[in-house]
Formats: sequence, structure tokens, C-alpha cells
Amino acid sequence: MINLLVPPLLFPYFLEWRTGNYVEAALLSLLVLVALCYKGLKNKFVIDWSVACGFVLIAGVSYVQPSFFSLSFTKPLIYGLLAIAGWVSYCVGKPFTLQYARLETPLEFWNTPPFIHINKRITLVWNAVFTLNFGFALASLIDFDDWPIYLLISYFTILCAVVFTQKYPDVYLAQGERNRAL
Repeated sequence: MINLLVPPLLFPYFLEWRTGNYVEAALLSLLVLVALCYKGLKNKFVIDWSVACGFVLIAGVSYVQPSFFSLSFTKPLIYGLLAIAGWVSYCVGKPFTLQYARLETPLEFWNTPPFIHINKRITLVWNAVFTLNFGFALASLIDFDDWPIYLLISYFTILCAVVFTQKYPDVYLAQGERNRAL
């Protein structure tokens, strides 16, 4: 899932390289996304497809109306799509992290209560991060002078979610073992 961060981070550089052409920058970002996240896209991972849809939307709208987008609107768009996809996946009972976790977890654990619980919690954390970053992206549009602060907070929340994703399963399972030992 960490690969999904690369295309949005490259987008401003592609935009500068292509001298402000949003269509080309979005398509290049989409190409990087396909290269880095082919397996997730092929397996219909909702978050991977949300980012892809964001770049397709930027390219399509920019093709039809070249002056519509500005760089500052791309982050709220991407984070908004991620937040919507994440919350919908959670609300329909199919937390999006299950898709990623199943790549690394043996089949016999997929329907166990701990596996489901862990993924619900991890999905909640990522949904909170997506929602917060959507808010930070909007705030940076209003309070443009402080955009570096919003950017640092955004990266910090993502880092926290990555660490939580890596550590929480072991902590939760160890806690369960301690409780069973009592």
C-alpha cells in the first residue's frame, strides 16, 4: 500500500516537467501507479483504484477544460476519493485492508475473528488519516501561508498509520495470548 504514495508525490514534478500540462502529468502519474501497483489494480483493490480514478479524473477534466485544475486541488481530490472509498468499504463490512492483508496471510486465517478485528482497526486508522489529510489539504487552500505545516502534519499522519499497520497485529495477538494465559 505504501507504493500508492509515490504517484501523488511525483505528480507536482511531472507537472513541472511537462510545463503545467495536467493531462500529461496525470497520465504519467497513472503510468507510475500501474507500474507500482499492478497487482492491486489487477486484483481490484479499492484504494488502488481510487487513486487511479483520481488521476483519470484529473486527466479527463483537464483535457476538456485545461484551466480547471490547479495543483492545490489535486490533494483534496485524491484524499477525498481515498476517504470515501475507505469509509464505504468499512461501512459495507469489507474493510479495504483485508485485500492487502490476504496477500500476506495464509488462507486459513482469513475468516478468523482476530484477522477481521485487526483489519477493521487498521482500516479505521487509515480512514481517519485519509479524512484528516483531506481536511489538511482543504485547510492549506484557505490558509496558503501555512501549507508547509499542513504538509508535514499530513506526512506525519501517514507515517503513524504505516507504523500502526505494521505493529498493531503483533500487539493485538500478543495481548490475546496473554489474556488466554491468565
